[in-house]
Amino acid sequence: MNQLKRNNHFVPQMYLKNWGDSSNHVWAHRLLVPRNNFRQWEYQPIGGVAYQRDLYTVISNRQEDDTFERWIDAEFETPEQESLSKVINNKQLTNHDWHYLSLFLAAQDVRTPTNYIESTERWTEKLPQLLDSALADTVRVLDEHYHEGKPLLQESSVTQFFGKVVDVTITPNAIPEKDLGEIHAEISIGRKLWIESQRHLLTNTAKVLPTHKWSIAEPAKGMSWFTSDHPVLRLNYYGDGSYDFKGGWDKEGGNLIMPLSPNHLLFTQIGSDFPDRFTFSIDKTYEIQKFLAERADRLIFAHKKLPGVLRLRPRYVNLSQFIDEEEQWKNWHQEQSSAEDK
Repeated sequence: MNQLKRNNHFVPQMYLKNWGDSSNHVWAHRLLVPRNNFRQWEYQPIGGVAYQRDLYTVISNRQEDDTFERWIDAEFETPEQESLSKVINNKQLTNHDWHYLSLFLAAQDVRTPTNYIESTERWTEKLPQLLDSALADTVRVLDEHYHEGKPLLQESSVTQFFGKVVDVTITPNAIPEKDLGEIHAEISIGRKLWIESQRHLLTNTAKVLPTHKWSIAEPAKGMSWFTSDHPVLRLNYYGDGSYDFKGGWDKEGGNLIMPLSPNHLLFTQIGSDFPDRFTFSIDKTYEIQKFLAERADRLIFAHKKLPGVLRLRPRYVNLSQFIDEEEQWKNWHQEQSSAEDK
């Protein structure tokens, strides 16, 4: 039996190595620190950063299951390595290379703690109403098909997704005096839902990404790209300094951006046709650096100490918040496993 892959690197080591040195170390700037005298830059081993123990290890049939970690490695990390090497070495890219690079971006967009936090906030707000509506529609359709003698529709990818995360209990005679039954649906907002959501997005929604026109963008002379613990930008830019990071994978005019090395950045403006390779101006390079720094969660990574990063994203000093977050991640697997094992 294979040993469980517990140290789940949400930013792959093979990706971070593009900012690393010959000893496989990278410079890390922490955005939340416990005290003022904490070092601005830390020289860290690549294997020791941007991971969380059991981030993707779910409980399935009362057993720990690391299938998702192995799946995302086999489907999105391994196929992309040759294409990424070609980018770094400035070799010509084929359609297959652009395909793999765009799907790698998708995986990096959905697999980080930032995505988990934002997804759970969205689900907490939207899911109760969505679930009630879906149940009502399902009952209505079932009744219509039964009374009209129609066959049930084939299961879609959406219904397959909900089938894995929604617990449905049917009580045929819940209200006997009215000859009525009862359907109760329950969904747990946590790691398992997040994992299934990622799998659904990467298997279905991400198919649109290779259809976009992608480019490799270099920074202005003397400047460089850094990366972070959430390296993907889904940028809506409205002009005059107005923007947000709520873009979609197929939103016309939106930008999808991900640094690939200090000198290479994967870029598309959806619906536009940029050259395969180009160089940003000084102003545009600085602007994208600003976006990358702002979108980072708790860590920025660079190939050397970059003073500009400290200006773009000053760190936040808060001992109690630092301790609270450390404790939350320490208890992550136990708390999530308890919810999944019900």
